[in-house]
Amino acid sequence: MSAEVLAEVQPSYGSVGCLVGQPDQEFGVRYEGEHQVLFFGFGLDAVTSELQQQRLLRRSLAWFGQTGAAGITSFPPISGLRLSTPSANPFRARTEIVFTLPASAEIDLAVRDVTGRRLATLIHGRCGSGAHHTRWGGNRADGTPVPPGIYWVRLTAGDQRRSRRALVLR
Repeated sequence: MSAEVLAEVQPSYGSVGCLVGQPDQEFGVRYEGEHQVLFFGFGLDAVTSELQQQRLLRRSLAWFGQTGAAGITSFPPISGLRLSTPSANPFRARTEIVFTLPASAEIDLAVRDVTGRRLATLIHGRCGSGAHHTRWGGNRADGTPVPPGIYWVRLTAGDQRRSRRALVLR
């Protein structure tokens, strides 16, 4: 997430997009009324810069009329292997895959069909700790498009494994 994205965050009223990364792509939504809730379409661990974390926290708290919170200065440390649900999902052209590693590790990020057969390897090798992003365009390793259906994005790091479903539409 870039500083430019955080600069676009503005308080607003009602049910609206409040954090925009690309045109018409909402990352967060604020609802007002009896309850005020802020939803993010990304894991907070994807905000890797401490300065960006502090900005996001300050602006989020400001939406709720708070100027600060005792003891909250940054996001909690990454505690384990995480694989976010692909976004967009379902998708036609491509989907973004975000995963987070608590420490540097050899990883395998692959797409499999419902029988478990590997269709594409997205990343295979060593990745550093923190958040990582990649995209899958709905193609097999040989570049041919997969048919519409359910597929599994599987992340393996050491003895840990995470899987998320991706739905391809054509």
